[in-house]
Amino acid sequence: MGLYEGISKFALVSAILTAVGFLVHLIGYGAPYWFESGIHHSGIWKTCSGSRCVDFVGSGSNQEAVEAFETLAFLAILGALIVIGLKLTVMKEKKILPIVIFILQFASVGLIVLGVIIYCNEGPTSSYGFAFFFVIIASTIMLVAGVFGVLDWRCTSSPA
Repeated sequence: MGLYEGISKFALVSAILTAVGFLVHLIGYGAPYWFESGIHHSGIWKTCSGSRCVDFVGSGSNQEAVEAFETLAFLAILGALIVIGLKLTVMKEKKILPIVIFILQFASVGLIVLGVIIYCNEGPTSSYGFAFFFVIIASTIMLVAGVFGVLDWRCTSSPA
């Protein structure tokens, strides 16, 4: 198998799901379509009417909290991807890496969910856009990736 010799199938599935979760979250994170109503739509960074968009500047504390949680989730997923890359290539025998990976994966789920809860608490009750659902889908993908990360850790670690 070459490069991935000695890597469990759980680790590979976790890595693939993390990469997919990263891409799905990236789309939801940046797109201004968390809310849609007619020609108006907005995301966590800007609001648009037709083809004219305006950045959120001096927005409320809830909006800033959503931005912060989603940014931290983005960084947690990115960190998980970096550690997965290390685990799959140059640091295959390090026992701590699977633990770090699934902690980052589960942390990203919690951060995404907190951002969504805050957004829903202050925002609209209907007319959510595709980007909002992409972020929720990303959290589900990362949850499954974290479960595979735990399985990798439990199935490949030797008893102490």
